[in-house]
Amino acid sequence: MTIGAMWGAKRRRRGFSVLELMLAMTVMTVGLVAAFSGQIGTQQVMRQSRETQLVLTRLETVMEYIHAQKPEDLPTNPVVAHGKTAPLDDDLGLDNLKIITLYDGYVPGVEPPDPLHFKITGAWTDFEGRQRSLTLASVVTR
Repeated sequence: MTIGAMWGAKRRRRGFSVLELMLAMTVMTVGLVAAFSGQIGTQQVMRQSRETQLVLTRLETVMEYIHAQKPEDLPTNPVVAHGKTAPLDDDLGLDNLKIITLYDGYVPGVEPPDPLHFKITGAWTDFEGRQRSLTLASVVTR
C-alpha cells in the first residue's frame, strides 16, 4: 500500500470535517426558517379568510332580511334604515364591525323608487389593524 492510499484510507475513517458539519447545519437552518415562515404566512391568510367569510355571512343575512320586507318600508326600517348602522345581535370577534345599508335614489319623505336598488357595506378593522370593507348590492321590487 502506498503512502497516498494509506492517507486516503485514514482520512475516510475520520468522519466529517468541521467545515462539512457547518455547511450541513446552515442548509438545514435555511430550510427550517423557510418552512416556519411559510406556516406563519398561511395562518395569516387563513385568519383573513375567516374574517371575510364572517362578514360576508352577516351581509347575506341582512340581504335576506331586506328581501323579506316590504320595499316601501325599507329605507325607514329601524334594522336596515338608509345610512344607519345595522344593530348586530352577536359578537363575531371583529373590531369595529359596522354594517350600513344605502338605497339608491331614496329621498326622505318621498316614496322609494321601484325597483329599489340597495348596497350593504360591512366595514371593520382586521387582526393586523387594517381597515377593510365588503359590499353587496341587490334590488327589490314591489
